[in-house]
Amino acid sequence: MNGYKVTIPSSVVERTTFVGHTVPKDIKKLNKRLSNLQNGEVVGDLLLNACFSVCSGDVVPDLDELAEQTGVDTETLLPILSGVHLLVSACDNVTPALMKKRVFQEDLDALKVPINLKTKLTNHIYKANTKQQETTPKSALPTIVDFKWRVDVTISTSALKRVLKPFVLLQTTLSDGSIKTFEVSIEKFHELRYNTAFVLKDVMEMSKQPAVAVFQAEK
Repeated sequence: MNGYKVTIPSSVVERTTFVGHTVPKDIKKLNKRLSNLQNGEVVGDLLLNACFSVCSGDVVPDLDELAEQTGVDTETLLPILSGVHLLVSACDNVTPALMKKRVFQEDLDALKVPINLKTKLTNHIYKANTKQQETTPKSALPTIVDFKWRVDVTISTSALKRVLKPFVLLQTTLSDGSIKTFEVSIEKFHELRYNTAFVLKDVMEMSKQPAVAVFQAEK
């Protein structure tokens, strides 16, 4: 295939982690907020253990008690606790059988998660969830962990000397480590964009329903 390639710089293509395309603000600022504390590593460990208890259905820890244990005022502690809780909740949605440990750790690095939390989260998912791994069907399909694209232009073909027709080259990295590359015409790419936006709109409208809000609160 002859053609002039227009390559998008790698800095423009951001890694999509298991947290999702949009990373919550409290997760983005978690590393900085902990590093600003003299006992940031200890605070992170205590909050992580507290969030593990919440997600496992144990008693919800009291914020004032956490503040007393960490020596950090509640106003400073609350956004850090929010970031840790959001991170743990996202980790609990990871299926170890569908996502390699290496990819999971690379996602944590991309999120700039402190090394002590990274180690505990990895152990939490890939050791504590052994039963979940065993019950996951081996035939389950891999998920997309990274997505890149660029625009190419076909200048000519064996049949035509002058074509100048653009197309989109897509590359997906799957949770099993395989990489799939395929071409999409401009028309099909716009169709994909439209359908994706349509589905996201339906999801956002569904999330506003009272029944969904109650389910999320119970979860």
